[in-house]
Order: sequence, then structure tokens, then C-alpha cells
Amino acid sequence: MPILHIINTSSTMHSSLQSCLRVAQKDSAIILIEDAVIAAKQGSHTDQLIKDILEKIKLFVLDPDVKARGIKSNQLVQGVEPVGHDGFVRLTVKYEGTQTWS
Repeated sequence: MPILHIINTSSTMHSSLQSCLRVAQKDSAIILIEDAVIAAKQGSHTDQLIKDILEKIKLFVLDPDVKARGIKSNQLVQGVEPVGHDGFVRLTVKYEGTQTWS
């Protein structure tokens, strides 16, 4: 079943991203929101992990949260797709279920 995995915690403080990856399937997607968006910044400690994820799973970030943390869209790992609040809602409708990781 395709699931939208929602991660809202910083990968430096929590293992939510790694826990999610253990169960996420190819037809699922991940959206990083709140402090989790920092993981998608180029040069971060999760840079290579994000690149590895993108080979298997679609990865989105909530753009208002990216901007609120002073990250510009050109600083995101290539392939990460920013979405606004409307895009977030569309993703929740597109996937059969959601799982929040915090």
C-alpha cells in the first residue's frame, strides 16, 4: 500500500528518518516538515542518505518550513521536491495512507 511518510523531527536529535526508511516501500513517498527539512540541505550530515533515498522513494519538503529555516531551494539536495501547503494536502489525498514519524 502506498503511504506518505511524514517526518517532522530533526535527524540530529531523533532517528525518525532512519526508522521510516526501514519500513518505507518503493511506491511510498516521504515529506519532511518542520525541523526535519534540515536533513535535505546540501552538505548536511544526511546529504548522502537523502541521495540514497531519492534512488528509491520520492522525497518532498514543505517549502514554507524550508524558508522559515533560512534554506534556499537551490541549497536542497538535487531531486528533493519542495511543495507548499496545497501540495502537502494533495499528497495526503494521493497516497492510500499516512504515517507520521516524530
